[in-house]
Amino acid sequence: MEELEQFGILAKNGRQDIKDDKITILGAEIKEINFQTLQEAGIKEICILRSEIKYLYFLEKNTIKIDFENCNFKNQIIARESYFKNEVIFRQCVFDAVVDFSKVEFNSKIDFLASVFKSEVRFIETQFQAEQSNNETIENNFGEIIFERRVSFSSATFQARVNFALSQFKDEVNFTKTKFQANQSNDKIIENHFLGVIFTGKAIFDDAIFKARVSFGISQFENEARFIGTQLLAKQDSNETIENEFRETIFKGKVTFDSLVLKTRISFLFSIFKDEALFLNINPNNFIFHNLEFNKTKFACKTLTNVIFCLFQYSVFKDALSFEGMKIERLRFDNVLFNGVVTFSNTKLNTKPQFINCTFSNQFNIEHQYIKYSDKDIENKINSIQNENDKFQALLNLRDLFRKLKSNRIAHHNLIDASELRTQELYARELELKYQENKSLKEKIEQWQLFFYRKLCDHHTDILQSLNSLILVIGIFGVLNLAIIIGFNCYLGYKPILEHLYFSLDFYNFHIKPFIENNHLFIIFVNFLILFVYLILVGFALCEKYIRKFFITISYVITFFIMITSPKILIPAMGIFTDKRVMLDPLSVLGGIYTIVFGFVVFSFIKTIRKNSIVPS
Repeated sequence: MEELEQFGILAKNGRQDIKDDKITILGAEIKEINFQTLQEAGIKEICILRSEIKYLYFLEKNTIKIDFENCNFKNQIIARESYFKNEVIFRQCVFDAVVDFSKVEFNSKIDFLASVFKSEVRFIETQFQAEQSNNETIENNFGEIIFERRVSFSSATFQARVNFALSQFKDEVNFTKTKFQANQSNDKIIENHFLGVIFTGKAIFDDAIFKARVSFGISQFENEARFIGTQLLAKQDSNETIENEFRETIFKGKVTFDSLVLKTRISFLFSIFKDEALFLNINPNNFIFHNLEFNKTKFACKTLTNVIFCLFQYSVFKDALSFEGMKIERLRFDNVLFNGVVTFSNTKLNTKPQFINCTFSNQFNIEHQYIKYSDKDIENKINSIQNENDKFQALLNLRDLFRKLKSNRIAHHNLIDASELRTQELYARELELKYQENKSLKEKIEQWQLFFYRKLCDHHTDILQSLNSLILVIGIFGVLNLAIIIGFNCYLGYKPILEHLYFSLDFYNFHIKPFIENNHLFIIFVNFLILFVYLILVGFALCEKYIRKFFITISYVITFFIMITSPKILIPAMGIFTDKRVMLDPLSVLGGIYTIVFGFVVFSFIKTIRKNSIVPS
């Protein structure tokens, strides 16, 4: 090995081969390599395999191609502000001490594949200037490396593609202001590859710039991860979907995505956030949240940000989800499991959040205004859908949503909100039956039953509506009573005036019995007519908005008049034991059908009061 001394290499044992301008050494113990002597001797390439090396002395400008494989470097390597013209390869090497390549310029390909750094590593402000090729070559290869101590690539520049796939950072790693300048291409090679990387310590990518695609797929961040001010500048190609990937990534510590600059979307498909996840000052339009597991999650913006569409699909929120400082046009949760609270602070939703096939645990909570749908809201939502089958499916989804939310509110002992959600569920069922083809008789009856209860008392949730319905039933009864008496008396030639209405009743009572005895068929026809007129008037007054308003106005007046003149008229059934009217008397027939309707509406009114009472039942 004495021959090597003239080239500045102090070594023993092993084998050597010196051919032309290339030196090859295998299995040696090398005390020192002096690159100044090597260059002065005209050496162009040095290749050292399976050797132990103590000291490396680089020049300020190194022109030799360097190839170290399976070597062990026992002492620190300091090459600050140096220049390397040709390839630098440290493949499957072990570095026992500090490695410092800060402010170094690598003008060609570098390769640290499968190496181990046992101490601190610095590539601060380092320039990786290898030109990007069009083949499958990775110009800057840090794949499968183990970094056991702190690593810094802050303010470094990678001019071409870079690969950190399957590497391990066991302590803090810093990529602050690092520039990844590889040009975007449409081939299968991701320009900035962090596939399967394990970040055991804190990972910092603040203000880093990725000019082309970046992939952190199936990586693990076991400590805090920060992407603050990070620029992901890959652009969407018209022929191919270009995405930055965090696919199947696991974040075990707190993660912050703040003020990102994006030109295309980021995919978080199948990723897991086990700690707090902060998405700050960004637009969720640019994120793909499918098949994720979240813990505590927050989306917040300092200034009001317009979000066109935000979709979470097949995901789990184990803790709170909050939105702050946003204007969201459409927010959709599809097959999502909620275990915590959902809040909207200083956020405007143009439409209510969509919950499709979602599951809500007992801990789920959300302001009622975001899940409260009026009849008009549901109708507008369904009418905006053109396809009839899609309408039917949308109604099934809505009814399922209201059912689950109702169960959630009951679990929280919030019976008032649960009652409103039950009303929404029933209306969705009503519309579902409306759009369902080939309904059975039972389903047809159910549809009209739901319609009637909604108009009568909003399914026992609206006390005022229920009271108005009761007053309508009384008022229409009073109007028809008066109409029957006046009509009968006019038919017999008696023309009463207002001040003689009381005598009109006497005239009616005196003549009705002989009239019925002589006109059975006619009086039966009249009674059927009265029956239908009363039911039709009640039906229209309950169901038609403007007819309802008209009859409510006069019904309160009539009911008040009846109360101060003859309250017993309100319950004609009481007259069975006091009055002796003949069979088929129109007033008795009207009183009978009114009594049935009145009893039904009173029962509904009492039930509505009890359901909305603050007094426990």
